[in-house]
Amino acid sequence: MNDKSDRIRASETAERLARTGHPTEAAAEYEKLLDGTSQDIPLRNILGDLYVQIGREDRAVRIFRDNVEALEAHGSYPQALALAKRVHKMVPADASIFAKLGDLYSRLGFLGEAKAEYARALEGLGESDAQGQIALAEKMARLDRSDTAARMKLAGLLARAGSLDRAAAELNEAADVFLARGETAEAERILRETLRIRAGDTRALAGLACVLKRGKRMGEAIQLVEESIRRHGPQPGLITLLGDLYLDGKLDGKAKDVFKRLLEEDPDRSDARAKLGILALRAGRPDEAFTLYEPLIASLLRQAKESRAAGLLGLILMAQPSHLPSLDKLAAVFRRGGRIEHLEAALRLLLEEARAQGKEDIRRRTVRELIDMRPDDGALQKEWKKIRPAAPDASDAPPERPAELAAKDQEIIRANLTKAGLYIEQGLIRNARRVLDNLRLLYPDDVRIQEEIDMLPSAPPPAEPEDLTALVIRLAAEDRKRAEEGAPPPSFSQPEENAGDTVSLEEIFGDTDLWANLATSPAGKVYPDLTVPIREELAAIEAETFRQVKERAAVIEKDLSEIVAEFKRQVEQKIDPAAYDVRYHLGLAFLEQDLLDEAVSEFELAAGDPARAADCYALIAQTYRRRKNPREALRRIDEALRRTDQGSDADYALTYERAEILEDLDRNAEALKHFRRVMSWNGAYRDVAKRVRILERITG
Repeated sequence: MNDKSDRIRASETAERLARTGHPTEAAAEYEKLLDGTSQDIPLRNILGDLYVQIGREDRAVRIFRDNVEALEAHGSYPQALALAKRVHKMVPADASIFAKLGDLYSRLGFLGEAKAEYARALEGLGESDAQGQIALAEKMARLDRSDTAARMKLAGLLARAGSLDRAAAELNEAADVFLARGETAEAERILRETLRIRAGDTRALAGLACVLKRGKRMGEAIQLVEESIRRHGPQPGLITLLGDLYLDGKLDGKAKDVFKRLLEEDPDRSDARAKLGILALRAGRPDEAFTLYEPLIASLLRQAKESRAAGLLGLILMAQPSHLPSLDKLAAVFRRGGRIEHLEAALRLLLEEARAQGKEDIRRRTVRELIDMRPDDGALQKEWKKIRPAAPDASDAPPERPAELAAKDQEIIRANLTKAGLYIEQGLIRNARRVLDNLRLLYPDDVRIQEEIDMLPSAPPPAEPEDLTALVIRLAAEDRKRAEEGAPPPSFSQPEENAGDTVSLEEIFGDTDLWANLATSPAGKVYPDLTVPIREELAAIEAETFRQVKERAAVIEKDLSEIVAEFKRQVEQKIDPAAYDVRYHLGLAFLEQDLLDEAVSEFELAAGDPARAADCYALIAQTYRRRKNPREALRRIDEALRRTDQGSDADYALTYERAEILEDLDRNAEALKHFRRVMSWNGAYRDVAKRVRILERITG
């Protein structure tokens, strides 16, 4: 009924029939007015009342249920709750209406009432509907993360349904709550039950080892993990846990064997390197600890994390205050960060120890630097006269103190050192050297720049443009082969969760005796690499920095953008735009190098392949998030979602991404709704439970 005049006549007829006592005929006229729009809500309420009058309560219940759903969808939760209560009175034994009441109470923040309704629904379902019971138990558990009874109920239902992994996850969550409350006996009981239904569960073993350690049952904890490794094999998580137990139990020889083996298998294992350093310090070998920490310190300095680098050196100096290499490196850290006050303190300590140990070369060098900082210090001038060579030349005299660098110059140096560090982390050694060489031309006397150049690793031989094109084509061929064999394509959408350094004092050493005032860090904790956020935060200043450097340095170099442009010209000549797999891999290569415009261009071409379209649009959304353009990112993630089957794993993963973008836009209520949807699918997915808790506080 599209004509407005027809609707008016039908509405008037329906109202007249209802007033004159003809409910059946009035209901028929109102049915004609339903058109699937929001106008149906008040009409359905009238229709429901009419069907109740004529004794057709089943039809009235269906209509009222439709209205409950419509009101909930529009966010009219109080009206939806009132109508749902009316439906409950009409069908008091219907378990599904209890569940709906629970949902509505939950949305309105009445958690106690919601929990009671879910419990009634769960009781009404019976054991025949296992999946329905699980869904309700999950809702109860999510209402209150500390409700161990609800979580245990859910774990039992999951175990009976054969979902042992999910059951173990719920039991582990319950055990964590009991541990937080200090109820270690109950936590131990639950963790042992977890291991009964899922033998070898690393998280349960770690939790149980923590319980046993708290109870001063270290030997039992070690035996538990050793036995699990014998039964289930040397899983990396269990090996690391065993090493930590050996470390805490003062079994230093065994701990050293474990962490040494881990470091040999993976030289980038920062945690193993750091713990070997602890063992070296315990054994009174500060030189060995210093050698172990040097790569970590270099990595931190490349990321402009001078405070953390100083913290590592502080561990050595706490165990051996007179360790000259550590004092010397500490001074270099403060010098690089421009922290003059801290640098002076470190140099004075270095001078004191150099005197005590008779290291005259270090003593002379340190006095000269201190005089440069404090030319009016009579004691330093007097000491210099005593220790300078008998026949000094110009190089032995205290240097004239250079003028203080302006704040702008300091910022140029700092930003470019950070940029060079990021290039090194990505393996772009030649790019890093070019940045540092330019910087040295501008500031030839700055010690920090030369130190960074001295630490540069060897650069790989240059690759010809032809080789790059061939590499992309080879990757595409491998991708086609995987598709023909039915293997899933590699996923580039999510970052590796376990990547990154674990080099903060508080993060690495909080659970050791070397730093008694720090809190104990939880077993198995992962510390993410912060390179990407640092790169984003410094993007604006880096652009200005390079502009200034190029203006002031008389260096002729081929700009990176020209190199990329030339490569793209060759690609366009040799590769068909419809070669979607090649375009896709090119986009990934550009994205890894932060060439965002080029990456977007390639992904848009690759999106012509329906099988890749969703992934391409998701990756394009990532590039716009890096550019701090969440509105465009939201548009692109929506395009990805439209090309994804609803209810699939990919749909939930993209929904999580969309929620993050909504957070960027300060649309927290919408973000919370999306995160809740993801959590209803998989409460252990990434950090969704934590995100929901935070947003609930913000919005509630």
